[in-house]
Amino acid sequence: MLNPGFHKLEQRLSASKTYHLLAIKSYIDDHRIDNLAEETACVLLYHRFQVTYLLPGELSKTYSIPSSLESKSLFFWVQRGILSIHVSAPKSQILPYIHLLSTLNNSGLLKPSIPLTLISAKFRASYADKKKQPFHILGMASRYNYQEIAFIPYYVLEPYWVCRRLKGFSLYNTIPWLRALSKTTRINSSKLYFCGSLNNEIRRQYLTNLDCSLQHYASDHEDFLDSLEYQSSIDIYGLDGHSGRRFWMMHMGRCCFLPADDPHKLFYEMHTPPQPFIHYIPYNVSSIAEIPDLLRSLNNNNFQLNELCRNMMLYSSSHLSFHSVLNRAAAIINKLPLTYAP
Repeated sequence: MLNPGFHKLEQRLSASKTYHLLAIKSYIDDHRIDNLAEETACVLLYHRFQVTYLLPGELSKTYSIPSSLESKSLFFWVQRGILSIHVSAPKSQILPYIHLLSTLNNSGLLKPSIPLTLISAKFRASYADKKKQPFHILGMASRYNYQEIAFIPYYVLEPYWVCRRLKGFSLYNTIPWLRALSKTTRINSSKLYFCGSLNNEIRRQYLTNLDCSLQHYASDHEDFLDSLEYQSSIDIYGLDGHSGRRFWMMHMGRCCFLPADDPHKLFYEMHTPPQPFIHYIPYNVSSIAEIPDLLRSLNNNNFQLNELCRNMMLYSSSHLSFHSVLNRAAAIINKLPLTYAP
């Protein structure tokens, strides 16, 4: 006999048009001491999304991955059009991928046969080339000498991870909302805005050379959307590699300063990347002390500033729209070879 709580959750999911995997995750966590409830939640995951919920430790044991990576890992494959997913005690960052895969497969965007593939929600690349895995690996970004293929980051699928004010928002409704907000928010400062913790030497050097008359530093705890009040923003990759804010910066209608030598490549940078001096101002992290000079030159050229903002909005409208992201996700998965390179 199923736990009565199952029927209530089942009814809520059936009546809702929105995505409630977080509710399932909460249900699992809240009832972990109750084996029946645990089993019930697993049944619900499988029933709704073809997900098999393995007990903690089983995922890493089954697929021979480090146990420290298990909670941010999802394995999936498609056979004769049927999607199968394996997770084990998933962190919230991995849950959006269940919905994404289900949407892509149910919409007919995935090929009928997709080989065993891991989606890793670890912010850093974790699978070095020197130890090849018997499955494909989709990660937050690609990096030289690592096996991860750049896929859609969880902070794109769930904007909440970039800005807490966006809790409950989805990729679908955040893009038009943010683009509209960028048009109605008045620019109050010509300073260059940077938001983030000082978790690596590049960011610390940037702060050391900060010109307060030209640049504004906001800690990681401040609201990222405050950057809309500034004429331009800079993206500096953090402790584990790339910055999670770059995708959303491109929808904000402000001039973007982006690193030219970032070792990590995001999913859109592998296909149709934005172009330097057309869509954004490039800078070298090895010469980050020169940022104030770049900013002075830009502030004295309103035509270039306006062109950069306009071109980036056109680029993001075309290449970073909701449907573009879904199609790119499907294309990345469909290109995975059925066999694995040794």
